[in-house]
Amino acid sequence: MIQLIILLLFSAFSVADNCDISPLTTECIKQMPRKFRSLKSFSLPKRKEGFIEYSYVLTKGTRYHVGACFNAVDNLKIEVFSSKRLLVATITSKKKYSKLTYKCASSGIYYMRFSCNSSDNSCGAGLLSFASKD
Repeated sequence: MIQLIILLLFSAFSVADNCDISPLTTECIKQMPRKFRSLKSFSLPKRKEGFIEYSYVLTKGTRYHVGACFNAVDNLKIEVFSSKRLLVATITSKKKYSKLTYKCASSGIYYMRFSCNSSDNSCGAGLLSFASKD
């Protein structure tokens, strides 16, 4: 009986951390510019650190689109850092959907950082896409 109560309490407190990013990812794809193609989606759960960061290898001369969709209006900041951790692009938005377009100057590993000031139950999805050369 005690184990059941502990299990119920644990599940009640962990529900707030669950976030279904499927509809948010779909919304990000709909908001993506027409000439861009999706590369990777990212889960953006609320973090104690205040930000979440992902890395991806980008190619010189290619235009990339970094977008993020949240389940609530947020003060979202998207930052892109080079492999040397130099800030190469940034944007701050107060919308549910935020976007940043960046033309890569040098091939290598880049870091995309997403941070927001929001309620504890907010979550989102990020999307990295590239411009097709058609």
